[in-house]
Amino acid sequence: MKKRALICSDFEPGFHYFLNGTQDEMVHIFNEVFDSVHVTDDFFSKTIADFTKYDCLILYNVPLFGAKRSDNAFTGLIDYVVNGGSIIVIHIISPGAIDEGAQVFGGRFRMHPPYNRYRIEPADVSHPILEGIEPFEIDDELHQLYTEEFIEKTILLNCVNDDGRICARGPIPHQDIYAKNGGIKVPIAWCHEFGKGRIIYTCPGHNAESFKNPEYRRFLKRCGKWLLRKL
Repeated sequence: MKKRALICSDFEPGFHYFLNGTQDEMVHIFNEVFDSVHVTDDFFSKTIADFTKYDCLILYNVPLFGAKRSDNAFTGLIDYVVNGGSIIVIHIISPGAIDEGAQVFGGRFRMHPPYNRYRIEPADVSHPILEGIEPFEIDDELHQLYTEEFIEKTILLNCVNDDGRICARGPIPHQDIYAKNGGIKVPIAWCHEFGKGRIIYTCPGHNAESFKNPEYRRFLKRCGKWLLRKL
């Protein structure tokens, strides 16, 4: 059976303008994993019936900030993964803007430092996604996150810019990547299973240039294969 993916994004111009090259790069990457990749900016009209037509949902800059937990698209998203669907959230962890979303996807957005060059290393874990993945540098906008401590996640990538310290501000501790020379590895990508489904969050992806990075492209392809249970 052919495997289909749906990229959900926002087509409005802005800081993460999807149509300014990002769409082309993402579609090219995931076309090497899925038989077909479809794109929509109409996320909020979708229901569980729409989502289940796809083997994987790819969320990029979906404007869930200000959304309600009762919105059909959000409840459909949760039902989809609980019942065996696969989701990868790239860059903005917008489902975390809703409390239940933070608990399902493993965290929520707090803020971000300026666009910068970062050194990324695979986490020191044995996981099929990471097989063959090497450390790399990337120009990007990495985010500070509140991380949900009650979700058992496998960290996949860390930022190792000698940045990062644990801060106790807010309801959930987070890693502060403004801090210099802290020597703490800051998690920026993870995966876990929720219900019968699989979830990945990965932070790099500010613009089209992020997706041109060869090692990051390789990482995203392996993420897609893991979501399809091919790894």
